[in-house]
Amino acid sequence: MTLYCPEDWAAQIDAIGDWLESETSLEVIEKNQNGPSPTKSYVGTGVLAPPIPVGRSWPQSFLAVQVISLIDLDVYTVTLGVTPYSFTADADATTAEVVAGLVAAIPGAESSTAFPGVVILAGHDLETLIAVTTNLRPKRLDFRVAESEFTLSVDCYAAKQASGASPETAIPLVMPLWLSVEREDVQERLRDAGLAILEVLGVRRLPVTKNGAWEDRAGFDLRLRTLTRSGSLLDYIETVATEGVVDGYTITT
Repeated sequence: MTLYCPEDWAAQIDAIGDWLESETSLEVIEKNQNGPSPTKSYVGTGVLAPPIPVGRSWPQSFLAVQVISLIDLDVYTVTLGVTPYSFTADADATTAEVVAGLVAAIPGAESSTAFPGVVILAGHDLETLIAVTTNLRPKRLDFRVAESEFTLSVDCYAAKQASGASPETAIPLVMPLWLSVEREDVQERLRDAGLAILEVLGVRRLPVTKNGAWEDRAGFDLRLRTLTRSGSLLDYIETVATEGVVDGYTITT
């Protein structure tokens, strides 16, 4: 069983960064307590904990094939119904290359970030999978999809000032962000990325001194909801070698 963030997690983080940058015109970076700070004002973000399942959940099951051997210039074929879909590896075959080639060749096929080397045959069922070559193996992906929540920390850092200097305040930097959370266009942008805003907490001011310089900081936390999936990659119980043009596995039920 594998619990993982949404497969489009990178796209969700990018959507958050695009929102923050568009509202402030500041550089957006991942917060790192021990990392160097930019000399100009910036926005720092951090996920306080991975998404935790808290709401409804439901099952999902997909037909799939897994790359089990890599041979340079080998042909990888999946036959669905009466149609064979093939990809020929190059002279330096890699799993990622074969997966990408099959995804491009098979209508509706998808790759899986949770299970490398697996091609999900979305839109197809067991009755349509006739055969695969011996360098592939038929699989079933069983998922439990769950509504999950996580907290995003957003902090604006004002440009650093020498000790004793009058510090630039971070409050004017963070307030437009905090107020923008209520706007429909911002909520729609995050929804398009698979994120729903549950709660925005109040603004806090936390000025710090770092490496002999004063850095004013202000921010807020945002509770968000998304979907996560826990999944298992399973073998089909019965497989037998085929005879004829496609040498590999057929599925019997």
